[in-house]
This record gives sequence, C-alpha cells and structure tokens, in this order.
Amino acid sequence: MYVLFTHPFSYYSRCFFILLLLPVILVIDMSCSKSETTLTTATPQVEINALPSTPEQKAQAALAQGKWKEAEQLYKEMIEKSPKNQQLLYNLAVIYDEQHQYAKAKELYEQLLKLDPNDAHSWGGLGWIEFKLNNYHKSLELSQKAIELAPDLVPAWLNIGLANIALERLELAMVAYEKAAFLDKQGRHKNDAINDLNEYLRENATASPLGYFALGYYYKMSGMRSFEKVCFQNFLEQVTNSTFRQKAESFLKEIEEWEKNNPPKLEQPEIKTSPSPDPTSGKS
Repeated sequence: MYVLFTHPFSYYSRCFFILLLLPVILVIDMSCSKSETTLTTATPQVEINALPSTPEQKAQAALAQGKWKEAEQLYKEMIEKSPKNQQLLYNLAVIYDEQHQYAKAKELYEQLLKLDPNDAHSWGGLGWIEFKLNNYHKSLELSQKAIELAPDLVPAWLNIGLANIALERLELAMVAYEKAAFLDKQGRHKNDAINDLNEYLRENATASPLGYFALGYYYKMSGMRSFEKVCFQNFLEQVTNSTFRQKAESFLKEIEEWEKNNPPKLEQPEIKTSPSPDPTSGKS
C-alpha cells in the first residue's frame, strides 16, 4: 500500500517539468548612496515580484500552486500563438498527466517526438503515460528508447524498474533500480522512486507484491528502517517463490539487530511533587 508519501508529481512532472519552469523573479535593489558605501556595507534590498504579469509568469505561478485547470487554459492560449514551442507543449503534457488525462498527454508527447525524435525526456514521458495506462511492455520499450538517447536519465531507469515489477521480473527491475541509484549519487530521485512504488502498490488492484522488495530497497537507502521492515515483511508474506527471499530475510535480520542495539527512547514522564507543607501554617 501507499505507506508514507502522497505526491502531486510523476517522475517526469517532478524531474523534468521543474527544469522547464523559470525561477521566481527576484528584483534586487543594490543601489545606495555614495556616502553609505564609504561608511558601511550596504544591505541589498530584496523585493519579490509576487504578482506575475505576463501569460508565461501567470502560467508558471498556477503550476507552482497546483492550479491545473488555470495553468491548462493559460498554456493553451500561449500554444495557440506558438504551436511548435516544445517547452509549452511539454508543460501542457505534464498538466494533462497530473489531471489523469492520459490520452491528451500521450498525444502531446507524440507531437513533441515528431518535432524532435531525439528528445529523451519526451520518450521517457511517453513511457510514463503508457505505464499509467497499464501498457507495461510499451512503457518498457519507450523508456529503453529514452536511455538509449540519454543513458544517465535516472527517471527513465526508474520507469524501467517499475515496468519490470509490473511484469513480474524482479531481477531485471532491481538491475534498473540499482543503475538508477548509482547514477543518482546525490539522492535527488530517492523520494521519486518511493512515491511511485507506493502509488503503484496502493492504486493498482493487480499490483505485484514484488514491488515491496524494491520499495524496501529504497527505504533502506534512505535510512527509514521502520518502513523498510514493513516492506520486507510484506514481501516475505506475499511472495513465496522468489530468489530474493533470502535477501529479504537477511535485510530483516539486519534491522532486528539494529533495533536491539538502538532501542526506542521512551520519554520519562515529568513527576510533579506537591510543595512541602509549611510547618508554621498548621491549624491551631
């Protein structure tokens, strides 16, 4: 089940879509009088432009706040004026994905690939949409195309891992997840993997329990031992025939050993004592 996190973004929403957004505009007033500069170091005055004025700024503000319908309308208006602007088309595809309008998102990713057949991000985004449509073989094929074009594209490797989980291929899934972890040296995509594995296990009625092993693997890397323990327990309870059972049992033993050496610290309740009676205040 979706044990810990909820999230508003898919891999491609979070990882690539964010790269396409412009940062919040900061207007820094560095001006100061000549006399001030000779006496002290002037403190920059920072003013945040909180009221976007251009259509692009308004669309970005709507995206940042998760106002998908508003953002959708703004991007549609901009695309009418620039129908081949790949950044606008990509962002609109992500917006459709967030609203579970997968057919529309798929159409836009395919349009992007006609404009640029070598766009690894669009291949990966299309692979993600096929996964959401339960087309796991197609998702795998498209995600593999993405890594052919960009071998270090971590979200595409995560897609491959997830598609293989759904196809009951745990060994191949773990090869992909380990590759993703190797490439993701700064751990930027750990939560992405955790969130999407959780979502898959929670929302898909036919989800493979093999996903618990991969989820436990990522919790292990994140140092989240209690969640790691639950995942490997679920895996062992639900998967009776797998070469990974021995690894799961070994991981559980490590956790149990760690728990013995790191018992939970119980807060000592504060004991309140009544003030001692004043011996001189007794009743006569």
